[in-house]
Amino acid sequence: MKLHITIFFPLALIISLFSFLGCEDETVKADPLLQLYIINYMDLHYTNSCQYPKITLTKGNTFPIEIKKDERIWFRFSNINNANINTNASVYSFKISKQPNTELLFFTNDSCGRYIDSSYVRLPSTVTPTELTYKLYPSDIRRSEGVAQIKNGYYIEVISGDPNIVIWQE
Repeated sequence: MKLHITIFFPLALIISLFSFLGCEDETVKADPLLQLYIINYMDLHYTNSCQYPKITLTKGNTFPIEIKKDERIWFRFSNINNANINTNASVYSFKISKQPNTELLFFTNDSCGRYIDSSYVRLPSTVTPTELTYKLYPSDIRRSEGVAQIKNGYYIEVISGDPNIVIWQE
């Protein structure tokens, strides 16, 4: 059984910590370093996470990015400029341009906010020394509607080589 996570538990924990750390009586002193750590964590969570990705890829636009070792830059695919996304006959692809010596992995998480890191590696459909092509499905692009809708998140992990890559959706 996978552990369900909602945004309310971490938010309640952080509010409790702020309340506790904000006490200024003689027995408990606020720790400014811990407060900064919590603020930094929340900033990273809400600006670069599975539920709140840093980049939204729109078909036809390229995004040059640098991914440092052990860093994740989360992104999502936009449904803008994608005609007929509700049919399985449409062909969509995600491409990564890289240096020949660069090794990387493309991860998908199709349960953002539901399970602790349920990301899995996607295999490319076409490989050249400088470009990787991945097949996208309508569920990768389909617009999420409603608060309860599960959203997908994606990231790339650089294993070795040049961390500067270019990503785009076709």
